Order: sequence, then structure tokens, then C-alpha cells
Amino acid sequence: MKSLLKFIFPSFCEVCQQETKFGQVVCSECESHFVPLTEEYCLTCSEKLRGKTMMDRRCIHCRDQTFHFEYVVTAYEMNPYLRHFIHTFKYMKGLYLTDFLVKCLSEVFHEPRLLEMAKEDWVLTSVPIHHIRERGRGFDQAKLLATKLSKLQGIPFQATLERVYPTQQQTGLRKKQREGNLKHAIKVIESEELPDNVFLVDDVYTTGTTVNECAKVLKSAGVERVIVLCLARR
Repeated sequence: MKSLLKFIFPSFCEVCQQETKFGQVVCSECESHFVPLTEEYCLTCSEKLRGKTMMDRRCIHCRDQTFHFEYVVTAYEMNPYLRHFIHTFKYMKGLYLTDFLVKCLSEVFHEPRLLEMAKEDWVLTSVPIHHIRERGRGFDQAKLLATKLSKLQGIPFQATLERVYPTQQQTGLRKKQREGNLKHAIKVIESEELPDNVFLVDDVYTTGTTVNECAKVLKSAGVERVIVLCLARR
């Protein structure tokens, strides 16, 4: 049956278009370019330190900032291969890439701090998008990743946040503009009883403004700890 399906619906690598094994969206050669984040990185934002390691392993951007989350863990280094997958998934309705990206995202749990952590008292949640943007895109990418990751890792998923009005795209905005753009835009879903500890899932970490606002809202509502999980850091 699988041979028949492969004959009717052959599989091709999303990157190089070479034929792959049935159901695989990337060939082994292209997948080898997906590099897990294992080198020296900032223990707050996961930025590669690139030979400028600080004594406390904090990058220069994080040393003087206040964050409401504990830290960010990213699964992979951003490169053209992963960027193509994320862009296709997020903006071109590439839902067929979901399982592969969730497998990539699950690499965050190999990070030493998470590997040693007891996760029984934690839940997964996601950075929300407004329903207008979700309707246009066809899905909420962070929520989809988080719910699939929940099943893969056996960590409960709980929707905790909502975006109460549409905001301008954060890309291209300055720091103060980003903060103002999100002010009062994200709220806790009042019908939900909040957990003590939250893994906050998003696809990509850029400046941290959005996840920091989410963490601030969660902590103001009684959540004790927030750790951010992302596929990569831009």
C-alpha cells in the first residue's frame, strides 16, 4: 500500500526537490544543514556568542535588560534551510511541514537546563495571534506547534493568552515602537485557571518584545515561571 501511495504521491525534499522516502519532507543531505544550537550561546536569549563569551554567559544585549521570562531555549541555529521551512510553513500554508518542525522544536528539551528539569508541574502554551490574522493565515502557527509538541512530549497544553486587538507586524519596528505596539494587546483568558509554570512556545525569537510581554501578562496574573521555547533565534 505504501509503495502504491508513493507511486501516486511521490515525496520530494522541500529544499532541493530531490525525491525522498515516502512522507519525508527533507532529504538526508539537506537535513544535515539543520544545526542544533550546541555552541556557546547567551543563557538568556540563546544568541550565539561567537567568540565573545562573557564570564556569566550573557550577551551584551541582555545584561542590562529586564525580562519577565526566565530564559529562551532555541532548538536550532537559523540558516537559509530552516528559514525556508519556517517561511513556507507560516506564510504559504505549508501545514505538511508541521510534523517535521515539531520534531525540530522538540530538540529544545536536550538543552542541559531542561534536560535536568522535572516537567510534571509545567504546561505548554503559545504566543497568541489575533483572530483576524489567524483567519487570513488559516491557522495559528505557534498554537499548532505547541499542541503537537504537547502530544510528542507528554506535557499538557493550555491556551492561556489571547490577543484582544490586531497589532502592526513587529518586523521593522524600533524597540520602543514594538513595546507600544503590544501595550494592552495581550491578555489572559479569564476563564482559565493558570498553572504555576509555563513553557511559552513561538516559532522564532527575534527581539523578545512579544514573548516578554506575554510573560509579563502571565506573571501579573499569578504564573511563577515562564520559559520560552522557539525553533530558532533570528
